[in-house]
Amino acid sequence: MEVITKDTEEVRAYFEALEEGMRYIDTVTAHFRPAMNGEVYFTGEDVCRMLHITSRTLQGYRTQRLIPYISLPGKTLYRQSDLLRMLEENYVDMRQKRKRGKSPT
Repeated sequence: MEVITKDTEEVRAYFEALEEGMRYIDTVTAHFRPAMNGEVYFTGEDVCRMLHITSRTLQGYRTQRLIPYISLPGKTLYRQSDLLRMLEENYVDMRQKRKRGKSPT
């Protein structure tokens, strides 16, 4: 009869798999955004990271009314649908521009 200890290969493999699963769960929960009423909301920090812009640039977008936002005491939130709409409205299709004979700048 074989004695099973914490140093046994099977036990070590089990604990390694368990740790890998826990790391995966930590990663998923860190990036999880629950929907409220079918809408996902992002903080300013999230938006800056996603769009690769500074917080000052984001403030400028708000001031220029380029991006809708929700202002709560101590927190500004942005709807995912508003961000997608803003990106789509400002999308420049370079293929269409070239077909019309315009320069890409």
